Amino acid sequence: MKRNIIPIAALAGLVLIYFYKAAMLGGVFITGDMTTSDLCNLNFPFRSFLDRCLQQCSLPLWTPDIYCGFPVFAEGEMGGLYPLSLLLFGLFPDWIAYNYLIILNFMLCGTFFFVYARTIGLTIFPAFIGAVAFTFCGFFVTHLKHANLITASCWLPLLFFCIEKLLMDKRLIWAIPGGLVFACQILAGHFQMAYYSMLGAGFYLLFRIGSQIWTSYHIHPEGKWGQRPIFRRKNRALSPFSPFSLASGFVLIGIIGVGLAAVQLLPTYEFTGLATRASGLSFQDAVAWPYPVENLITLIFPYYYGDSAQATYQRDISGQMTLFWENCGYVGILPLFLGIFGFCVYCTRNSFVRLFGLMATLSLLLTLGKYTPLFELLWKCMPGLKFFRFPNRFLLLFDFSIIILAGFGITFLMERIKSFKTKRVVQVAICALIILDLFNFGMKHNPTISPKTWLSEPESVKFLKKDKAMYRIYSFGGDESWSMVHAMSKGWKGDLGLYAAHRGVMQPNSNMDYGISSSDGYPAFAPQRLVTIHGFYRNMDNISLYKHSMDDPLGFAVPKPQFTKLLGIQNVKYITTFWELKSPDLIEVHQTRFKENTMPSLRVYENKAVVPRLLCVSKAEVITDEAAILSRLSSPDFDPYTTVILEKTLQHQGSKDTVENVVSLPSAGAAQFTAYHPSEVTIHAKMNEDGFLVLGDTWYPGWKAFVDGKESEIYRANFIFRAVSLTKGERNIRFVYAPMSFSLGYWISIISLGVIVLVMLFGNRVLSPFSITKGL
Repeated sequence: MKRNIIPIAALAGLVLIYFYKAAMLGGVFITGDMTTSDLCNLNFPFRSFLDRCLQQCSLPLWTPDIYCGFPVFAEGEMGGLYPLSLLLFGLFPDWIAYNYLIILNFMLCGTFFFVYARTIGLTIFPAFIGAVAFTFCGFFVTHLKHANLITASCWLPLLFFCIEKLLMDKRLIWAIPGGLVFACQILAGHFQMAYYSMLGAGFYLLFRIGSQIWTSYHIHPEGKWGQRPIFRRKNRALSPFSPFSLASGFVLIGIIGVGLAAVQLLPTYEFTGLATRASGLSFQDAVAWPYPVENLITLIFPYYYGDSAQATYQRDISGQMTLFWENCGYVGILPLFLGIFGFCVYCTRNSFVRLFGLMATLSLLLTLGKYTPLFELLWKCMPGLKFFRFPNRFLLLFDFSIIILAGFGITFLMERIKSFKTKRVVQVAICALIILDLFNFGMKHNPTISPKTWLSEPESVKFLKKDKAMYRIYSFGGDESWSMVHAMSKGWKGDLGLYAAHRGVMQPNSNMDYGISSSDGYPAFAPQRLVTIHGFYRNMDNISLYKHSMDDPLGFAVPKPQFTKLLGIQNVKYITTFWELKSPDLIEVHQTRFKENTMPSLRVYENKAVVPRLLCVSKAEVITDEAAILSRLSSPDFDPYTTVILEKTLQHQGSKDTVENVVSLPSAGAAQFTAYHPSEVTIHAKMNEDGFLVLGDTWYPGWKAFVDGKESEIYRANFIFRAVSLTKGERNIRFVYAPMSFSLGYWISIISLGVIVLVMLFGNRVLSPFSITKGL
């Protein structure tokens, strides 16, 4: 036991050295790409919101700060119930918790690999080298900005460990830790990697069962043919019942994982039904940003097509646009060749080597996506696969497999060195070469910047916070200005302060960091209605862009009246941008100038067409066609102060007339917020006549409205908002977000956890009759 602790401690030390600035709290991760940053604009803002909710002892279900209101928990990427996130963000400030979450992910990744490698018979040194290579491989290092992805992926070796223990011990009790691991992957917030992990684990189980049927013993990697079998049992064929029992253990892992994670899965399932991927992706969309065959050379020369960290990456490979981090499967030159060598020397003598050789081959073929028929076949046959992009992420299974094979290659070499001193010299040389190679490859990919610099409020934020009214902002042209910064700073080599300066434009979702609401958002996918309306008003028919020169990444823009009107209906009072905007509806009210003209001035425009978030109106128009609604909303004669667009005909309370026949009054009434919280809004309204209260927050299932204590129907209003029908007089209205999907998932998870606890307490009694060894 002590001998195993030392390598794990050494691995933890290497991780701390690798991320020394973040570990010592001297830096904040700001990894991005060419047009935005999934770290700065998605993963960190979501977890910062989680941090605030935990401090306030509230559930992180809904945020009003993006997309006019957004079901951030249901979207899933926040990982709001992931155990480590709850612990870290409950104890530390958001940026410290985020640093430690990343560091712990890398530590767990190596530790789990080491534990699994030891379980299948690798000795300490090859297991340690494999753990180092897996921890710092290109897949994890270049995906650091996708915190939810590496959080889910780091559990892969432990899932394989549980499957192996199920096979070794022939006890279904191992399905429980396996299910816990699968649940953690789901709760981490990246369903694709949880799905891929289970695919890999299922293949692993099928191959191992087939091997056990084919032969009654396995070869230890240090032994010769027929010596010291790993599983000591009688040399006779398996009973027909055993493979089905082993398969039932795998199914049980899935059931336990889904049951424990139901609290996340059910809200996400509901969300997906309303989102852009409701019916899945087309095959063309799934394989966009591919892994061309030519990219295989980067397994040996990772910077053959350039380096995104230095803004030199050649995105166009053989006529296909590619992404560096999605195509980086670098494990180090030595581990790659040791893996190939290990397969060659052991493929006829060891079932694990055959297994991982085949897994490496298949996962690499799947990574190639549309360039081989295998992925398309799997995409058509496997339920659920059509919801995911980037088959490139099968690189996780390739990296894992080739590094396991490298462990066998090292074992073969160590066996043939008889001199103790020579063996130690070779071990030190292998260890040093691999660490130096991987550190040299990856340490520059994830820059950090001083917390004081990054977390300080930009001048634009300070200006906006002086306005105490309720409003939203819109960040215009943020992708182009980020690209400008990326080019000016030469990736991560130059002045990182430029990225801090760019924070002032509040590119979605970074506005969440400052508690300022935006009409826009940047999730992986969003409800279709939100995507539709944003695509509509950002259409080139509604805005014209001009550059000052061909070499200038920015310029000036001329928004048309329908652009500012649609923004105004969404309560957008201010627009932040590095562009110059020319519109009679926009007034420049603030400008941030940067020292030595390092960047263009950051401008803040006030939108004169802004509409209050809360309105009382007396007239409704019923329109059911989505395109017609958007056209009507942007038309010059539509007045949001007097009219609301609904999508169903209804009887007005206290009137026999349909809503379309209600007479429009100069003022239907007045309303004000009495409380405004993410998941609960209370309003006091005084209606002069029967009419409607229009709340400019996103309509979404799970919201309930109560008028004077009685539940009232919420109508979808003005395409994306909420409205309730009110009668004349003073009324108290309460909106509460209490989704049934969350409540149902919560109780399923609680019941699943309770059953697991009972089984753990009385496991011998419960599972003894179901021992897989019966009949062997």
